[in-house]
Order: sequence, then C-alpha cells, then structure tokens
Amino acid sequence: MLSCRNDKCPLAASAKIIYVHANVNNLSTEEPSIYSNQQLEQRLPPQAITVQVQKDAVTAPVQGTVFFSVDIKYIGIPTIRWMFSGTSKQRRIAAWIPGGSVNITQLYEGRVETYPNGSLTISHLQLQDSGYYIITVTEPSGNSKDAGVLLNVTEVLYEDIQYLVVFVIVLGTLAAFLMLCIWLLNKLNRYIKAWTLRRHLPEHNETELQPL
Repeated sequence: MLSCRNDKCPLAASAKIIYVHANVNNLSTEEPSIYSNQQLEQRLPPQAITVQVQKDAVTAPVQGTVFFSVDIKYIGIPTIRWMFSGTSKQRRIAAWIPGGSVNITQLYEGRVETYPNGSLTISHLQLQDSGYYIITVTEPSGNSKDAGVLLNVTEVLYEDIQYLVVFVIVLGTLAAFLMLCIWLLNKLNRYIKAWTLRRHLPEHNETELQPL
C-alpha cells in the first residue's frame, strides 16, 4: 500500500476524479435533465378545445349579410380556419392566428370579415353561397376541433311584391286613363247632340210664328 495523503497522492486524486465522472454519467443516463420539445409535448396532458356556435342553421336573403357567431376556448395560440362545403365542392374561406394577419381566399376578398374569437361575417350573399360552413381550431400541440353552421340563402320576396305593386299601379293608371277617355267621349257626344238640336230648333220656331 502507498502511504500518502489524499491531497498529495496522484493515484488518489485520479481515483477521485474517475469516481466523480462515473456519478455524472450515471445521473445523465438515468434521468436526463434536458428534454426536447417533442418529449415535452408527449409528457404534457392533452389540451382541451371547445368550439361553440350560437346557431346550427342560419337563413339570409340574397345580397344580404350573415354573421356566424362563435365562442372558442383554447390553450396557446391556435390557428383558426373556415371552410365552405357545398353540394359538389369545397373551398377555403379564411385562415388566421389571433393577433396576426388573415389569409382570405381571393373568391371571398371584400366579402369576409374575421374576428379574434373565431366569428365570421360574409356579405353580398348569393344563392350559391348556400351550404355548410365549418370552423376548425388547431392548437400548437396538434389538437383540433371543428363545428359547423348550415346557411340557407333565399331569394328576396319583397322584390317580387315590388314588381307586382308596380304592375298593379301601371294597370290601374291605364284603366283610369281609359275611363277618362270614355267619359270625355260621352260628354263630347252629348255636346254634339245638344248643339245639333239647338241648331234645328230656331228654324222650326220661325216657321211656326209666320203670320197668315
């Protein structure tokens, strides 16, 4: 055995260093102190998303405006997307991150207005806008949830009524004009008859008053 103090013995110092390194390696292999983002997301509990729409079905007239009222709850900064699903086609409407810029499809530019809570407004409606509108909320973790609203765009009935009213007014005006013409013709006929009668009456009176 070597008789030396621990502070001065080179073997003891090297043995001590090896022991410390062994402990460090054991700690790092058994329980890492740093996790990757993917490992952290796997360790976190699933995040809950709620998406609630005020109405499941909405009716709006042609050239009108519809407001899809939505209430969403989420964790983090989600991505909000609106899609349209018709009888034979689907198309994107808008996508945005709350507090960021909004990406609106060219077909809906100038017609769509978005809100931070996920609500959506569409103006200048056409009959082909009838269909199912779907909102999808996706969290950074990848969790997502969607909800839908059925839109029924109807023709404006008051336009037909307006045309009918105009037709009735025109027809009534023509009828009044015809009645006025008939009344004038009747007055003219009476005047002519009276004038003819007055023209012949003096001749008969003169003949009757002649002296014998």
